[in-house]
Amino acid sequence: MVSDGIDRLGFLIHDVQRLMRKRFEA
Repeated sequence: MVSDGIDRLGFLIHDVQRLMRKRFEA
């Protein structure tokens, strides 16, 4: 259960980082 939560958190952080990059580029 814990590992699954960490995996989801990492995926969320990755998605946020991608959004931030788009904002900075635009």
